[in-house]
Amino acid sequence: LGISRILNLTNKGLRKLIELSNVDLSKLSAPDIAFKIAPKINATGRLMTADLALELFLESSDEIVLKQASQLVEYNIQRRQIEKDIVEEAKLKVNRDTSFILIYGEDWNEGVIGIVASRLVEEFRRPTIVLTKKDGKLKGSGRSIGEFNLLGALNANSHLIEKYGGHQYAAGLTMNPLNFKRLEKSLNDFADKNLTDSDTIRKSYYLDEIESNFITSDFIHAIDELRPFGLGNPKPLFLLKNVTVAQYRKIGKNSEHLKLNLQIDNRIVDGLAFNQSTNGDLLKRHKKIDIVGSVEKNIYLGVEYVNIFIKDFRLADDIELTDQMESKLYNHSLYNMILNYHLPVVEREYVTLEAIIENALIKDYYEISLPDPIDGKIEFNNTIDLKEKRYRQIFEKRLIDQLPQRSDLIAFYKRLERNKKLLFSKFEEKRNDYRELISSIILSEIGLCEIQNSNEMVQVMMIKHDKGQKMNLMDSQTYKNIFNFKEDWNEFKR
Repeated sequence: LGISRILNLTNKGLRKLIELSNVDLSKLSAPDIAFKIAPKINATGRLMTADLALELFLESSDEIVLKQASQLVEYNIQRRQIEKDIVEEAKLKVNRDTSFILIYGEDWNEGVIGIVASRLVEEFRRPTIVLTKKDGKLKGSGRSIGEFNLLGALNANSHLIEKYGGHQYAAGLTMNPLNFKRLEKSLNDFADKNLTDSDTIRKSYYLDEIESNFITSDFIHAIDELRPFGLGNPKPLFLLKNVTVAQYRKIGKNSEHLKLNLQIDNRIVDGLAFNQSTNGDLLKRHKKIDIVGSVEKNIYLGVEYVNIFIKDFRLADDIELTDQMESKLYNHSLYNMILNYHLPVVEREYVTLEAIIENALIKDYYEISLPDPIDGKIEFNNTIDLKEKRYRQIFEKRLIDQLPQRSDLIAFYKRLERNKKLLFSKFEEKRNDYRELISSIILSEIGLCEIQNSNEMVQVMMIKHDKGQKMNLMDSQTYKNIFNFKEDWNEFKR
């Protein structure tokens, strides 16, 4: 009823706003209203007051209507940029090892920090409150995740808050900055007790699994009969399994989206995955995925095409990780050296420092080489190049310092405890990932996690253990290897 009334509307202001939103009024849909029109109406209220939007709807002058509608469009552009800037700044303040995110910024725009909180929840999978500091007070909004009761968390800490309100999934509050640290600790204590694994796991719900022969215009037209979609009548999502990705690329102003060419039977269908460019790395080595999404039509130059809007995707079942762990988890020189450092020389696959440096992305010093090991140890003194200070500094900073320390293992354990399962690519070139991958081996050797391994991916899963039992890191052969490796290095430096 609402959309049919808009199709016949006479309000000049709203008609002009729809026109400037590049929406065909005759084909207006609920998503057009939710994502293209409503944000422009809300923007002026987020940045200033809602007066301009009201004035637009009451105005009769064509000239003034055009000016006011154009202003709303411009304010929405400003709102999106402000939101983007605050999100980037807020990410730098997030402590990734906590169960609850509570952060604030000086003079962050109060009208967008609720959206910022939602963005952080989506990325970090934890309940989040974002505050702005103005006039000596901290004021802001929070968003929950899963079934975690955000209002319950605030109720338990009402003595630290001046005023607050909301419900289980969203809330707002005002507080004294002097209580910030106490509230942060107390909210994290509350989350440690009440936030469950199920709350933090990203879930994608779908109506049913469909076969490739459903990806047709006829199917889309049948789904369209269920419109309008929205709250109370969500657009149906479907599961499509074992889809081959023929090609993909990142698109968007900031390369934040993915466009995939999907091979459906003997044809190519475009798939669009909004705000999922970070998942593109999974597609570098794997060509089959399972998709949860909606089947849509796209009209270009008068021709109707079938598209798939991808809500979520994962690696297909036919490349699921195996249960057997390989003796050499990574085909990487540094790993082989560390994992095999305890073995007799004849049983080791020995590698040169040249190879390690090349794989560690230190291309400028490829001429460094490592001598043959003697008596199971590396005799650094026999390496002329490593006697030069500049090479020693490179070796120490880029390689030895990348090996996990006790603090790294604690941080990795907390991350694994929070997520229960982590997935890594063996082809990842980030040195921090190397550190975490070695950490997973150490924790598996002392019985805290389990590793499932395939040729290209590694899955690390928390296993049940007695948290009260004290673990000895020296029970891990890999940890002892790192210890002995560093001892040899320190002896060489002396």
